[in-house]
Amino acid sequence: MAETASGVQRPFTVLRVVLENGERLPCLVDSVTWLPVRVGTRWAVRHRRYRVQSSTLVSNLRVLCRLYVWAHQTAGFDLDGFLTAGKILDSRQIFSKRMLILGQYTASKDQDARTLTRDWDWKPHLFRLRERIAPVNEGRYDLLVELVDKRRSDPRVARRVVNSIFETTPADAKQSYCRFLGASIAYLAQHYPDRWGITLLEEKDIVRLNAGMGVECLILSPGWLRVLVHKENAPARISFDGHTYANAPGCETVAIRLSEVPRSLSRLTEAHHKALATVAARRRPFRNILNAHSTGVTKWLSEALRREVSNPANPSRPLHIVQGGIQNGDKALLQRLAQGSRRTRSWVAPKSVAPGDEIVIYIRGFGFFATARVESQAEPRAGWKNRYGADLNSIALIKPPVSLAAIRRHIPELEWAKYPRSITSPPPEIADRIRALITARRRGDVDLDEDFVEAANIDELWAIAMRVARRKVPAKRGTALFRTGSAAIRRYVLMRAGGRCEGCGAPAPFRGADGQPFLETHHTARLADDGPDDPRKVIGICPNCHRRAHHGEDKKSFNTSLIRKVQLVERAL
Repeated sequence: MAETASGVQRPFTVLRVVLENGERLPCLVDSVTWLPVRVGTRWAVRHRRYRVQSSTLVSNLRVLCRLYVWAHQTAGFDLDGFLTAGKILDSRQIFSKRMLILGQYTASKDQDARTLTRDWDWKPHLFRLRERIAPVNEGRYDLLVELVDKRRSDPRVARRVVNSIFETTPADAKQSYCRFLGASIAYLAQHYPDRWGITLLEEKDIVRLNAGMGVECLILSPGWLRVLVHKENAPARISFDGHTYANAPGCETVAIRLSEVPRSLSRLTEAHHKALATVAARRRPFRNILNAHSTGVTKWLSEALRREVSNPANPSRPLHIVQGGIQNGDKALLQRLAQGSRRTRSWVAPKSVAPGDEIVIYIRGFGFFATARVESQAEPRAGWKNRYGADLNSIALIKPPVSLAAIRRHIPELEWAKYPRSITSPPPEIADRIRALITARRRGDVDLDEDFVEAANIDELWAIAMRVARRKVPAKRGTALFRTGSAAIRRYVLMRAGGRCEGCGAPAPFRGADGQPFLETHHTARLADDGPDDPRKVIGICPNCHRRAHHGEDKKSFNTSLIRKVQLVERAL
């Protein structure tokens, strides 16, 4: 049986199991049989593993371990059998689970809730255990166990924690801390509104201001206040405590005794703000860091300073680029779904996606083809090693699609565009530019210069061709317009033909100097005769058919047949 550092035997422990795909999955197991517990494993495998990192899941399972220990040693029943039988813990049992917070397993079975509350200094309602049993196939049940912090948003809790920390210090120490914390929050709210958060750890009496990738910038704890400062702006003869962060280059923390706070904090404001800027400007925090923000601290601080203190701004959802194909039917499926239900199941996506995330679907040869929203957590795809899929909704086509050439031109910093063969989650700054590019495309913005025309996809060529199309072109201006705007029309028609004559259906007779099948574009109504310069009136044909349309004995009837054929081709697209 596993033992703690103090030698106490533990009936349950957390192990990391290596799966066939190389994933290290934490599991809660019986210390004697080494068999995984049923409910805890089911919750970890089906629900929690896709939402948090492995280290966080280990911490979650250790908390669940305390619940299993309580049921085994104190309540005297098997928790797995109790819950899978459909039973629910009553209020007396929930109150007696004080070990969820204090980690003690020695409660006597005959102690009632009042005794536990009085003798153990119970902090009521700190955590709420929520059981939700959902029926699945064959009458089995899934139990989703979630520990929810109910006191993070309560300003009274924050006030009690701060008052207990400053209980033995002069009153101006707490006032100085409040003003300093308020100034730091105001600075972050103005310059980096979605890159910070405050964590209240009530059980440890700690208030912590985090910025960027979880860097602890201001830590209030019993006896000490630690302030992160930038060394270049730090006052002379200041003592650092040697605590540094990889995501805070050039910064180090200063440890200040609470009794010295009024005298020391005023000198650190500039260096502290420089450190906040250094940390927050590097990268945005993970969603779980922002989710841990304690609004109760900002409410209490608003009361203490008698002014409104901001909370972190809600950051934009992450954006992920995923792949789709043509031959496997993805393109046709997206076109059908965009006109119908606008949702699909188990599309290949990164493992890290969460409901509400944005998806951009790339199809080779077309580019950014559609957008969607993630509807479910990612789950392993059957038969696809190391591949995950998520349900999508709100599928909408991008018309015309954004070609790879346009992506490389407008977002050269997107490394994925150099070799677009995988899924990726670009950083927030790049994601914002992708959103702007897609929004502009849906407004109808398309590059019109001739260099872009050479690399545009067929939908972009159609948009360009329709923009430069003219119902009638005067004979004197026909040649000039053909040399400028008609390059897009020519490329569109040749790409539409796909290497086959749209007149006789035969393959192109040879390849041109550019290596492409050689076909010629034919205006069914000549520009010189005031004909339209319109892609719906231009057809791609072989040299023989082109000569026949102009010089053949049956040129009029043949040209009429070409007009009908190009109409059929356009309707089929």
